[in-house]
Amino acid sequence: MNKNLKWIILASLLLFLLINAIFFKFDVGKDVTSGNVYTLNKNSVEFLNEVRDDIDLYLITDRMDKSDVSFKILNEIANASENVKLVPVEKSAFLKDNDYIDLIHEEIKEGSVLVVDRENDRAKYLPYVEMVLTYPDPESPDRNLIEYNVEGSVLSAIESVTKNNLPKVILTTGHGEKKLGKAAKEALEKTNLECKEIKLGKVQTVPSACAVLLVNGPASDFSKKEINAVENYLNAGGNLIVTLAQTDKKLTNFKKLLKKYGINYEKGVVIEDDNTKTLNGLGYILAPAILNAAVTENVIASQKPLALFQSCALSLSSTVRDGIKITPLLKTSSGAYIKKDLTAGTFEKNDSDEPGPFFVGMEVSEEVNGRNAHVIVFGSYSIASEVEMTGEKTLDFASFESIGNLTLFTDSVDAIADKEDISLNIPPRIIPDEKLLFPAGTATLLIFLICVLVPGFVVTAGVVYVYNKKCASRH
Repeated sequence: MNKNLKWIILASLLLFLLINAIFFKFDVGKDVTSGNVYTLNKNSVEFLNEVRDDIDLYLITDRMDKSDVSFKILNEIANASENVKLVPVEKSAFLKDNDYIDLIHEEIKEGSVLVVDRENDRAKYLPYVEMVLTYPDPESPDRNLIEYNVEGSVLSAIESVTKNNLPKVILTTGHGEKKLGKAAKEALEKTNLECKEIKLGKVQTVPSACAVLLVNGPASDFSKKEINAVENYLNAGGNLIVTLAQTDKKLTNFKKLLKKYGINYEKGVVIEDDNTKTLNGLGYILAPAILNAAVTENVIASQKPLALFQSCALSLSSTVRDGIKITPLLKTSSGAYIKKDLTAGTFEKNDSDEPGPFFVGMEVSEEVNGRNAHVIVFGSYSIASEVEMTGEKTLDFASFESIGNLTLFTDSVDAIADKEDISLNIPPRIIPDEKLLFPAGTATLLIFLICVLVPGFVVTAGVVYVYNKKCASRH
């Protein structure tokens, strides 16, 4: 073989190895997954560009390597901001020397992340099981799907530790209101909303930090002063969510408040006679039709039914003042009816029962002083709270993965909360339990090898060979 050709082959091989080493060293790769699973959401990039505090992402890992999906997403987050640093640390070292252990009230698992703001010394712990979920693929039961919510969880945590004054969901008390369910409360806190309680009868004003005022299943009426406080809050562009509960009290003042926003509600329990519109055939647990609206988009997409326990019926007021916009959210079938006499011990329909259909969820908006005030009303408190089932234990429908209560409740809060929270706009990444991404640099190397290096090598070798042959023939 010609000496020059040998040198060309050797140089080409060395060049190939050098390029491969560079791609491996800097973890350069091309995301070829459907939907760009490994590419950060553009909202994420914009948010990270605005981070000014020094943030450490402690990744607790004894086994995770650079090919792991979670590691890749975390690394992308760190690379997108000069102030965010990924710090892989072994579990034993983390437990031995970390100032934030007291913040963690659970067993620390492999793959979990602690987000630390070094500027203000605040931190938030993200368990691995909350960021990564594995479940059977409904279209292919022999394989699993893995849902990665690493990006949304980490960015939400960064927002949480860097912001000094988080918006608040304030729950009224003093009227027999239902406690917010554990699942609903945790979901709000994960989206950086603090949950606080307040007695309007004592303070008589809604705090300015209130992003959403929640009246959750009141059993007794509000005083006129309390109603005035709520009205003043709404007149300043505030946001109100109301869930209703069965009660023998009249709630005169509270009904007048809702009527001003175009909503009436009736005493009694809505019963469905169509079992397909109920949960497990129980007529007093509605699975109503979910109507198209901004706050219902996600629950419609999830195809999960709702579970409204002993719901009240809602209707439009005969007169609605100018500027009020009402959007129905949830509706029963025409076979539904209101059972007002619950003392009879039966839910069977009789001639005195008012026939449906009924609305059981409505949204109202009104522009006031350049801002939009919102009122969302659900016919049942079970949208976000535990219920005591007859002869059964307490149930929290919001915690059931097969039911859409939690999605609808949190989306309703998020839609009107007037907060800049990008975490809810970042969907989880769902990946089949199989390799979808070429190893770091492989995609680019393949393109370079097939399209540039191999053809170039062949052409160069041919030219050299022909040149040498000509030279040899001359001599």
